[in-house]
Amino acid sequence: MPKSPAVEVELRSEHLKGIRPDGSDVTFRLKAEAKGDDASSLEGNGRHFGSGGAHNDWSVTGSVSGDVVTLAGVTTDSNESFLIGSPVNLVGDASSGSITLAFGPIAGGQFAGQTIVGTGVGTVTINRS
Repeated sequence: MPKSPAVEVELRSEHLKGIRPDGSDVTFRLKAEAKGDDASSLEGNGRHFGSGGAHNDWSVTGSVSGDVVTLAGVTTDSNESFLIGSPVNLVGDASSGSITLAFGPIAGGQFAGQTIVGTGVGTVTINRS
């Protein structure tokens, strides 16, 4: 029988608000899941949708410290090919529900080399077995 992971996390939000480098507003929806044998070795994947129409999938690694989940990865698939290769960093706090998404430096397109940060609240779940 397969061993269950010791730690599983999920971050989910419908309304992370940010500002694009051109000054326009952007809203992100996201979901990320990761698991691992201990709190310092999580692996998983995530997806975020920008209000401008971009849909991005990414793989992540990360950790949990207390109530805080930190995940980092790289965009592996997107409906906007110039976004593939863009880094993604997430920090979620299970005690407050706060989530920060840093998307970038963006790999290509009009915002190449720049990072867009979205912040807000959502659900941050940490399950330890």
